[in-house]
Amino acid sequence: MRRHAARTITIVATIVVAADWLTKAAASSALADRSYRLGSLLTLRLSHNPGIAFGLGTSLPSGAVTILTAAVTVAIAVAAVRGTLPGRLPAGLILGGAIGNLGDRVVDGTVVDYLDLGWWPSFNLADAALTVGCITLALTASHRTTSPPEPTITTDPNDREITLSSIYDDD
Repeated sequence: MRRHAARTITIVATIVVAADWLTKAAASSALADRSYRLGSLLTLRLSHNPGIAFGLGTSLPSGAVTILTAAVTVAIAVAAVRGTLPGRLPAGLILGGAIGNLGDRVVDGTVVDYLDLGWWPSFNLADAALTVGCITLALTASHRTTSPPEPTITTDPNDREITLSSIYDDD
């Protein structure tokens, strides 16, 4: 992957992680003993999810959930760095969301959730970034060409070196 693509993914992921951790810290402080109803759709209510997603796996040992979360996060990071996730924005959103929730698990063994729609499991900014990233990734992947571009051979002006361009370069 080219440096520009890696830089873009890193910037997006860093923004997601920073915003996620800041909002989780604010929610942990402001919502410790109360909740706030924002209109008819959203309630800010602090909860801690010891499970994997949507409250699943709550009976699993927290260490096992943390190891599983770390393994998935590493797999996402490797896919992003190798360029196998189409699109820099979705790759950054997915990676940032995964790192944000992994940080919670490493520190406390649970994930801090504070957004409650009432009809959907509680979630946080990292979860929202993961969801938007996955949807964007699916849309991006569905518009991708089915056959990869043909590699090209280029020679330098002094005819000393021949290089084969990578089919994974996106710049």
